[in-house]
Amino acid sequence: MVSLKAGERSDAAMRTAHLLRIDSYMDIAILAMWTSNPRVDTMLGMVEASLRGASPGGKDDELLEKLRALVKEGREYLA
Repeated sequence: MVSLKAGERSDAAMRTAHLLRIDSYMDIAILAMWTSNPRVDTMLGMVEASLRGASPGGKDDELLEKLRALVKEGREYLA
């Protein structure tokens, strides 16, 4: 177990919450694509909105760049 200070704990909680939100939106968008849901554009938009800007603390920016590329690929696939 790693001991965290109060500031590090809140930073970790913020990063975790941010990534979990993105994960949830990605899951919904992927399922919408598989089922040909007419709301897939809206769901991909939710993912794109969550991926705008930097990550909390900037520690996950590299991951967000990879996710942005995946969402772009999904949009191109649907076009």
